[in-house]
Order: sequence, then C-alpha cells, then structure tokens
Amino acid sequence: MNRLTRRDKNGTADTAEHVEVMFMDEKSQSEILGIIERLASYEDLGLKPEQIRKVDWLYSEKCRDVVELQKSPWIPVTERLPKCEEEVYIQTKNGTMTTAVYEYGTMPNEKSIWNWNDIDFDYDEETDTYLVSKGWWEYRHYNPDDVYNNKVDEEVIAWMPLPEPYAESVKK
Repeated sequence: MNRLTRRDKNGTADTAEHVEVMFMDEKSQSEILGIIERLASYEDLGLKPEQIRKVDWLYSEKCRDVVELQKSPWIPVTERLPKCEEEVYIQTKNGTMTTAVYEYGTMPNEKSIWNWNDIDFDYDEETDTYLVSKGWWEYRHYNPDDVYNNKVDEEVIAWMPLPEPYAESVKK
C-alpha cells in the first residue's frame, strides 16, 4: 500500500503530496494537521485496512465483554424468577444469603428432582397428585431440626445463578 503521508526528520507528519494549508484559518489548519497526523499514525502501523477493521471488531467485542462482567449478577425477583427447581443463590431482605430453589406450585412431588421429606404438599384433585407448594425452598439456614428442606421464611429480594463448578486449568 502506498503511503499518503511522510514524516520529516523531526517526526512531524506531512502529506506525501504537498497540500497548501497556510492560507486557511488557524482552526481549519489545526484540524487538517490533526487529520494528517492521525493518518500518518495509522500508516505507521503497517497494517492493511481489513486488518485494522479486524482489530477494531475484536476491541469492540472485548469492550462488550467487560460491560457484561461489570453488571451485577443479582436478578431482582420483581424482574423475573429462576426456572422451576433450579438451584440458585438467594438474598433476603434481612441480608441472608443461601442456595435455594423456587417452586411454582405446579410440580408433582413424584416428578421433582428434589427429595421432599415431611412437608405438607398441596393436593390437586384434578390430577390426583400432590404438588410441591409454591415458594422458595432451601436446606441450610431454616432447618432447626435437621429437616432436609424448609420454606424460606424471609422475603427473598434477589437471586443469581450458581457459578460453573471449579475446574483446574491445564497448563501447556
């Protein structure tokens, strides 16, 4: 690719073909010299336009990734609830944080992926089945008698998905 600019012995950018800028007003002259400097800096990279576009695209992608990482992983329950029976972290209005699942009150006990011990199920006469009651359930903070699962008895304000399990990275 032929250069449109050149640099003098002081490193100042100029056009390869002389462009008369001395009869312009000071602001316009300054803008033109700035444009020439930017073009010279681009040409100094030695990259082709498609390579610059690729770098620009990759940079934009990484910027979007950073924005996503900066967002809070917490999802307010007023915005949406997790999938039925998906184990998530929750936070209550009192600040309690634990893992829990949300039940929509439509899951038959026998089809649930969780073991439900000693709870009062809702009976559905239409289907002749017992349904897990609607609400948040957990098995760590609200279990005074070592019961396996308990209703969360505080107001849940937010939840977030559990992170991926730890996996040791392999170094080459």
